[in-house]
Amino acid sequence: MFLISAALSLAMQTSEAKPVSLTTEPGCVVRFEGRVVTLAQLRPLLVQVGREGRELYFQPHPDTSYQCVDRVLRVVKRSGVGKLGFIGNEQYSADAPEKPR
Repeated sequence: MFLISAALSLAMQTSEAKPVSLTTEPGCVVRFEGRVVTLAQLRPLLVQVGREGRELYFQPHPDTSYQCVDRVLRVVKRSGVGKLGFIGNEQYSADAPEKPR
């Protein structure tokens, strides 16, 4: 009985866990939870996020190069993260009140 309770408790904690933040800045500066990381440092961090079943919120800066965003997304894909959300995409919607620069 204890094992079932522990498994349920763990599942509830995982599903309610706070999403993880991943951002980029111009010059291909990558931040994981606000901390600057290299792509090599990023992969094991994301593997852990995937294992925990947590959601990753990715917010590339509008001035970050396409090549940089592509490299970061490649690391995300290879790390096994199952839940990925893009933050800031709504500004590019046709319904957005103001177009980005």
